[in-house]
Amino acid sequence: MTKEEFLRLEEEDKILHLLTLNLEEEKVLLNYLKTRDKTSFFKISGKLKSRKLNSKSEKVLHEIPDEKQIVLLDIKSLKDNPYQPRFPISFSKVEELASSIKKDGLLQPILVNQSNSNEYEIILGHTRRDAVLYNKDDKIKAIIYSKLSKDDEDYKSLMLSNALVENIQRNDLDPIELAISFRNALDEKVYANQAALATAIGKQKIYVTKILSILKLSELILDDLKTNKSIKDIQALYFIQRIKDKDIQK
Repeated sequence: MTKEEFLRLEEEDKILHLLTLNLEEEKVLLNYLKTRDKTSFFKISGKLKSRKLNSKSEKVLHEIPDEKQIVLLDIKSLKDNPYQPRFPISFSKVEELASSIKKDGLLQPILVNQSNSNEYEIILGHTRRDAVLYNKDDKIKAIIYSKLSKDDEDYKSLMLSNALVENIQRNDLDPIELAISFRNALDEKVYANQAALATAIGKQKIYVTKILSILKLSELILDDLKTNKSIKDIQALYFIQRIKDKDIQK
């Protein structure tokens, strides 16, 4: 297909064609599109990146592990996902999960990235790790999902997109942690804009906008929310941040 033929394709057909190319070929066509139609370039490159990341996230969430893939890792060798905000947590959830693990064992292994020969970063499963630690166990079941160094092209996308996945899937969803995850993903250009991020996580753009708006609250309120987790109502926090007077906000 020539560059001009590519330009004449409908938007969805452009994306489908780009998904079939290697990175070099994809880059050439996107650069050409950028010179001819910047608006279309930003729209398509954002959707293309979201499609790729969404595919990666779905694979992580729904993949059924083969028992042979499961390994026992030393808890001390595990590091947090560097893009996962980790604030003080409610120990009731950890205690509840720890009790379940003590009774039935860890039913779902954590997923990790092996960053070097003896160091692993958690992709999904921070709370499970905390519960196993609570039980004073020194080993945990894990699946080595990837072996990426920080310099690998896909490293940042994998870790950032799954930080989002883990926060969104939590029953005790913390709006502040989620907002920081969203902001990190946008600042690091994993998603082109709020609309692309919303598409990737299966939400409406207004949901992303409201989550991000929470970070506009005063530092005093944000510190309280991080420590005490006193309010988890996203709608309430959205309306509170719209109040201009910080004392009235408080």
